[in-house]
Amino acid sequence: MVHRHVVHECSNSDCILIGCSKRKTVDHFKSTLETKWDYYICQSENQVLTITLLMMGWHELVTMSRIIPYSLIEFIPYFDQFKLQPNRSLTRQDWKKLILHSLLARAFTGIIYPVTVFLQLSTSSTFPDLPDIVSQIALFVVIEDFVYYWCHRALHWGPLYKHIHKMHHEYTFNRAIVAEYAHTVEALTVAFGFFMGPTIFTYYYEMHLTQIDYRFSLRSIQSIDCHSGYDFPWSLHHYLPIWAGAEFHEYHHQYFKGNYGSFFRIWDWVFGTSVSYEQKKLLMKEAKLKQV
Repeated sequence: MVHRHVVHECSNSDCILIGCSKRKTVDHFKSTLETKWDYYICQSENQVLTITLLMMGWHELVTMSRIIPYSLIEFIPYFDQFKLQPNRSLTRQDWKKLILHSLLARAFTGIIYPVTVFLQLSTSSTFPDLPDIVSQIALFVVIEDFVYYWCHRALHWGPLYKHIHKMHHEYTFNRAIVAEYAHTVEALTVAFGFFMGPTIFTYYYEMHLTQIDYRFSLRSIQSIDCHSGYDFPWSLHHYLPIWAGAEFHEYHHQYFKGNYGSFFRIWDWVFGTSVSYEQKKLLMKEAKLKQV
């Protein structure tokens, strides 16, 4: 008996068998999202309100999905072993103040839609492909981190620190909810860095509105994680040395200097602003070796 091997063809010539099935699933999911987007956004009678509420809602969902778990483990003794400053904790008054500020900060996301209009972002029901999403986000993150480094460093200059950045440094230890505790002017400087990449990009190329959603998600997750006050064995910086992370940023809050980068440690390495941090780490490592 001759066994005939059947190859199932699909419209995309570079995917067959399992690959074809996976590609069809992804395409179906993307098509479903595009259909929903067309119905709720493109055909909306009040697109301004719809987009604003959608983006604010998505940003809120992502933010709370990080802040709430970190806030809950604060009360679980098992996780104390991962705290970077285990003897520090928020008081009841701290929680009240930080929660109130966090609620007031929600209004800040209202600037999203006016900026998208200025950037002339596409709201069409045709979403960008994954390679475009990844490459654009990677480019924007590098640009943002470079701009943020210098803005953050400038905020540590006397008058700017005293009147603006000192508010964020009210806490010399980090917890997730502290990430949003900042002066309005500081929030605007963060937004400046965030939108720098898209502003340059959209001058030459078209960009879809959903890219801002993806970027907001990544920015929120990164900011909350680096303010978490926890250093877990699975924290990204243990596997990707250029990643800043909570341990890197904790030093900045504890000693008020150096480690100005947000996503990466690269700019601090290049411009020599992580020297004291590196020296402290070396001394701690040597002290541990002597105890063995």
